[in-house]
Amino acid sequence: MPDTPPLAELIFEHASVGLFAADADGRITACNAACAAMLGHERARVPGLNLFELTHPQDREAQAQQLQALRSGEVPRVELALRCRRQDGSDFWAQQGLAWNAASRCLIGEMRDITAAHEAEARQQEQAEELAQVLELVPSAVFIAHDPDGEVITANPAGLAMLEVQGRHNISAGSAHAPQNVGPNRYFSAEGVELSSNQLPIQRALATHEVVTCEEMWAQLPSGRRIWISGSAAPLSDRQGRVRGAVASFVDITEQIEQRRGLAATAEQFRQLADNLPALAWMADADGDIFWFNRRWYEYTGSTPEEMAGGGWRRAHDPDCLPAVVERWQVALASGQPFEMTFPLRGADGGFRFFLTRALPLRDSSGRLTRWFGTNTDVTAEREVQAQLEKSQAALREVDLRKNEFITMLAHELRNPLGPLRTATAVLARLPESDVKATRMREVIERQVTQMARLLDDLLDVSRIARGRMNLDMAECDLGAVAAATAEDYRAELAAAGCALNVDVAGPLPVRADPARITQMVGNYLQNAMRFAPHSRVTVLAFARAGHAVVEVRDEGRGIEPARLERLFEPFTADRPREGQPGSGLGMGLALTRALAELQGGTVAARSEGPGQGASFEIRLPLVER
Repeated sequence: MPDTPPLAELIFEHASVGLFAADADGRITACNAACAAMLGHERARVPGLNLFELTHPQDREAQAQQLQALRSGEVPRVELALRCRRQDGSDFWAQQGLAWNAASRCLIGEMRDITAAHEAEARQQEQAEELAQVLELVPSAVFIAHDPDGEVITANPAGLAMLEVQGRHNISAGSAHAPQNVGPNRYFSAEGVELSSNQLPIQRALATHEVVTCEEMWAQLPSGRRIWISGSAAPLSDRQGRVRGAVASFVDITEQIEQRRGLAATAEQFRQLADNLPALAWMADADGDIFWFNRRWYEYTGSTPEEMAGGGWRRAHDPDCLPAVVERWQVALASGQPFEMTFPLRGADGGFRFFLTRALPLRDSSGRLTRWFGTNTDVTAEREVQAQLEKSQAALREVDLRKNEFITMLAHELRNPLGPLRTATAVLARLPESDVKATRMREVIERQVTQMARLLDDLLDVSRIARGRMNLDMAECDLGAVAAATAEDYRAELAAAGCALNVDVAGPLPVRADPARITQMVGNYLQNAMRFAPHSRVTVLAFARAGHAVVEVRDEGRGIEPARLERLFEPFTADRPREGQPGSGLGMGLALTRALAELQGGTVAARSEGPGQGASFEIRLPLVER
């Protein structure tokens, strides 16, 4: 453009809209890059092209009229929505703004690509046409105002029938001289406010020059019948844009209103039902955005609708589990398949409970997914029962394993004495009674028979306790004295095992118990010391503590691993002795000791700092109050 100021040149060159100049005949003399890009031409080839050549043939006449109006000075500027043709022959919709510069006798124009907007408008038009087709299938009424003041209004037969009007060609009641109420009919807004004639859609379109769309009202007809109407109206304009009348359409929507009320009642029933479900419930749109929760959700989470808006539901999830939940939810949204997952949700008290969550896709009649309905069912109790069942099954397997080990150990322990007995018996048969070997063999036999008797006694005691047939000879006795006597009875055996015995008894320690069973219990502890702490110091203590008499047997042997302390007093739990140490027994001694202590109102305990740190075992019985 000649003699153009630099700033104007910059604006012209870099504007995002297409800018161009054309002579009086519509021949383009200059354009910017945006304009050339829209037209699909190289910029250098645009000058010389005629606007009409670049316009769709069906739109050229309207364009010519507008250009003529500009050139004649009828209007200073025109806006045209028309189809333009690109170099490749394809068309696009453009909004052209044109102004006529009389001084330089040239057109100044701008161009915007409005294809997307026009297509959207076309889609809306298609929808409007579809709606119109639907309306043709139901009773409808059309009214036409033939003048700007609505003095003359006619209706089609359906309109006359709808309003129960007979024998009247002009049904107008909207002129300045008409009464406020329209003829014999009375009209009311949806809220029940009576409407005057100038508040009806067709009169409003005439007065405001604006479209009135689907305004709902109800009419009281001469017969006394009441109908609901959806009224729409639009002004009619002449070529100069002046309102010359209006057209209105009334549709009887009485049935729809009743259906709407029914749907509202059904929706309310659904909400009440969902609010009273024992499960948490929610609904999400097709994109997965949750827009509704039932009352139980808010009660459980302690949240409000405001807090749940915009993805607030995530705050109710365990942060460690949330990524997996979101990932699974996204997979369901992408596939349109039902969602199912169990995860924890935080309650109002801050604690977590596990919920089985299911969500089903809801589809319309065409199969399009429109929303999701989901529930969260509390399965914490079921999970706890399942966990307890699994724990019980594991415990049963453990008991079964110990039983098998016990049977193996029992056979081994009961067979061990038989070999020496058989050998000793064979040797005795060959030796005179005064022979030293015979004496040693008899001692072997006595020791092994004693061991077998002890094993069998333990088995019998366990059986009696299990059947509730254990008889105790309860009497008041001095626990310290009984413990000291038992220790002395075992001194020789302990010495033979290389154990140094220390006895430290504070007395008296009066308890009500069976002295023979106390001896058996302390003896079990001392036998354990001989097995697992040979060649070490063994100490027997007796003292009072917190209203109880306590006997404690300490050793400095191999110690006990922490994991074994918890089940040390359970049946069939026995450690294997180290190489060269006495047999371990049946694993019944400590279990029997605990059972005997409990039968006498007492308890037992074991402590160890770990392997190589020794161990201590206690028996606690209530002191007799004096």
